[in-house]
Amino acid sequence: MTVGEQVTLDDVRAHLDRGEYRQALATAYPTVVRVEQDPASASSEDWQLVTMYALATAYRGDPRRAVACATAAYRALCALHGPFDEAAMSAQRALAVAQQAAGDLLGAVRTVEAVWALSERTRGPTAVLTLLAAADLAAAQHRAGRCDEAIRLMESTVDTYVGRYGHDATGTRMLARLGAMIRDCGDFDRGHELLGRARRLAQGDDGLVGAITALARADVDPDHHCTADTRARPAGPTLAVPADDAAHDATVDAWLSAMKDTSGQRTGDRFDLTAPGGPRRAALAVLSLMPRPRHVEHDDLLAAVRRQLAGPRQITVVNPCPGSGKTVTALMLGLTFGRARGGSVLAWDTSGAPGGLGDRATRGDQTRRVRDLRQLADGHPDLRGVSGQLWSQGPEPFDVLTVRDSHGRRGPLSGADFRAVRDAVAGHYRLVIVDTGNDVAAQAWLAALDATDQLVVAVSARSDSADAAERLLDDLERADRGAHARRAVVVLTMPPRANRFDANAVEARFSRRCRAVLRVPYDRQIDTEPTIRSSAITPASQRSWLRVAAAIAQGL
Repeated sequence: MTVGEQVTLDDVRAHLDRGEYRQALATAYPTVVRVEQDPASASSEDWQLVTMYALATAYRGDPRRAVACATAAYRALCALHGPFDEAAMSAQRALAVAQQAAGDLLGAVRTVEAVWALSERTRGPTAVLTLLAAADLAAAQHRAGRCDEAIRLMESTVDTYVGRYGHDATGTRMLARLGAMIRDCGDFDRGHELLGRARRLAQGDDGLVGAITALARADVDPDHHCTADTRARPAGPTLAVPADDAAHDATVDAWLSAMKDTSGQRTGDRFDLTAPGGPRRAALAVLSLMPRPRHVEHDDLLAAVRRQLAGPRQITVVNPCPGSGKTVTALMLGLTFGRARGGSVLAWDTSGAPGGLGDRATRGDQTRRVRDLRQLADGHPDLRGVSGQLWSQGPEPFDVLTVRDSHGRRGPLSGADFRAVRDAVAGHYRLVIVDTGNDVAAQAWLAALDATDQLVVAVSARSDSADAAERLLDDLERADRGAHARRAVVVLTMPPRANRFDANAVEARFSRRCRAVLRVPYDRQIDTEPTIRSSAITPASQRSWLRVAAAIAQGL
């Protein structure tokens, strides 16, 4: 740092705290230019100024440059001080802000999750840096559509910070961020109440008052949705996820080598690398922050299932062969989509057959709330000949619809009745999953096909089920509905004993003509129990159905 520049970290930090991003850029710019020309001669303070420049650049609308600057600062500060240093963690936090500005929402969440966990492990759960990282994580989760989780985390972070450090400027900024998050989620009264409280707490700090006032007067973020497609990949430096045990061991060895200090001094806040076992404990502390491959896949699948839909969508489950698993498929999709999306999911039993969706979802449980279809569709002119019941599935966030004709009988509907019910429920549910019957000539079956956004073919581990499904695809091709067949997702239910069924051959038959073929394992509870209890479904089944739901969501 030259004397002529007279630039200090406090100068730029003060501009950032007051929301004066243009002044922060102008103040830090000469240092950034010098660092870019000769990065090898840059000091730790220089790289910290680059970090602040990256933050201001992200806020001013140049996310690509912000990511580049934050990445360079993070790498340089890690090389100078190690990943446990506060300056390195601050650079990683800045990288997360830049990733959010660049639209890499999932990457931002993962980056700041690593900062939070690392700070909590090395500094403790109530350290200032830990709580700042927690607030950043809540903001990143909120941007990614994980709103309930984000608001709970931000509320607990504000409570912890204020309880330990009081209502200083940092705590007040956290409170204002919480208010803005709640406002963007639609709770305007509570959001503005918190923003007003933050503005009152900031009295005496004109810069902070101005920043909170501007935040309170800003419009609701038009790009924010409480469910969002967050499949963007990380753009900055993140810890690679080991693919297997050998890769994990290699990563441990690499971290051990990187963390050796030739001076013999300790690296990190709590790990003495000169003590017996110190290097390995330090490396394992970092490795424990890495998500396992299964966890990464789970996050990606959830992001796919939660993707924003442009309007109500219908998934239609078909196979004319009885016992092919249509009812189980519809019920498990309702359960999986409902859990992932937080509700607004309806599974509709159109066949009315005994033992169908209406029975398996509702039998033997009188605690589930029941509503009348006419109450939901009050005043709908085309429901004169149809009645129905909506069964709330206890704690699970989806509903089941059973429909009867004007004589009170459950059974196939006419095409007009199907369309009337479909129109009535479309205003209340974002996703409708239709469990069709076995009669492909029925009017309701054809009407369901006309309204389909994504066709799902259920195939059980029997040759007649696979043959019937393949004939159905042939019929769709001949009826000029080949697009449905080519975009279809085939769900192949495995038998109790795999050696009794050639799943590879069946999968090959359908993979040539459909978009995706996915297997789900045998689950005794799903197969044999008259009522499917979600709490008894095995983890393997839950993972498989989440994969199926993610594949289906790609076609919506």
